[in-house]
Amino acid sequence: MKYSGLFPFFLAILTLAGCAAQGAYRTPEECTAAESIAPGEFFVVEQDRAVAVDKAAFLKLAEDADYILIGEGHPIRCDHEAQATIMRWLAASRTSGPAVALEMVGLDRQGDLDAFLRGELNAGDLREALDWKRTWGHDFFAYGPVFATAEQYQLPLYAANLPPGAAFAYGRGGVDAVAPLHRQYLPRAIIPAGEAQREDLRSVFERHVAMMKARRPGQNATADDTDNATVGAPEAVNATRDSSTISKQDKTDDAAPAGNGTAPVMQTPAPEAASPGPGQANATAHRPDPEAMFHQFITVQSLWDTVMAENAVRVRQLEGSPVVVLAGSGHVENGWGIALRLQSLDPEAKVLLVMPWRADPAVELPPEALGDVFFSCPLPPARGPWARPLAQPMIRKQAMRRVPDPE
Repeated sequence: MKYSGLFPFFLAILTLAGCAAQGAYRTPEECTAAESIAPGEFFVVEQDRAVAVDKAAFLKLAEDADYILIGEGHPIRCDHEAQATIMRWLAASRTSGPAVALEMVGLDRQGDLDAFLRGELNAGDLREALDWKRTWGHDFFAYGPVFATAEQYQLPLYAANLPPGAAFAYGRGGVDAVAPLHRQYLPRAIIPAGEAQREDLRSVFERHVAMMKARRPGQNATADDTDNATVGAPEAVNATRDSSTISKQDKTDDAAPAGNGTAPVMQTPAPEAASPGPGQANATAHRPDPEAMFHQFITVQSLWDTVMAENAVRVRQLEGSPVVVLAGSGHVENGWGIALRLQSLDPEAKVLLVMPWRADPAVELPPEALGDVFFSCPLPPARGPWARPLAQPMIRKQAMRRVPDPE
């Protein structure tokens, strides 16, 4: 979800040498005793060990969950196969549902998902109808297991994201900058980030701006650089955590359509969501205030998280069944993103976080705060002269959330 020309940045978090668990050294005997988790398998972390989770164990963990948030690296097929596995397990254990909400589809494309489930569109037709290459950009067929499972079990599919361009348009100029036809999809108010997520995003933002400046030694960051740092960074943050390419969703807002658009009544954005208006002085545009840049940066991330949470709640009310939300890992990890907004929108609901883990769990364990359940999906080998290694998700203090009792 970014502008063309924004170069991706990557944060390198070095894997500890040897056999380590959550940063602690493990003896060879402890390594030998560690349970082997094959790629594609699920596990939980218990007493500094990876414990395999099969279908029965997962269903026990998920039996009281109202929302199951599954993180992904957008181009990584292993992640989508794991998502499809969870969808199958849940579908086979229930008389109906679950419903599935998709980050990768804009709300203006709901009719195409409905047509697919009615059998009016095959997979190839759906790709064209969704204008997938332009609006999302990642390999459609990597998501094949997800769509095939939804079709097989007739699981309701729901768009959960804003139409392309709407988030960044809002970040630049508020409601008035969003195409009239897209305003109906905005939330009534953006739910601000928690302190842990703010600290996390600020550190990433500052690193990104520093990297932009480093591209031109002896020069200040240009207007283009700082604009890219502000507008593109939230999705780039997710990309460093869970994918090797950046989504094309939200590149540019469509021109305002002909005719009158209707929109719900909007509340004034929270202070952190304030962003410079289009009438700002030229001098300021060339030398933007770093704090204003950060406000815009975090506004876009908070808007995405709020919209997806709001639509997950709407889907649960419509379907009367648990909702599986498929989204980038940056929206799921630590319960900082979608889950935090669900606490405000559906405070009695229980949320289960499922996250990919790239390292060998017998060598390096994910911090338990990162998620409730994990699946092992190593990154595919980097290819090409421009390929760069990716880091594990950044780790911070766990956000509070409701989760099912594993007992």
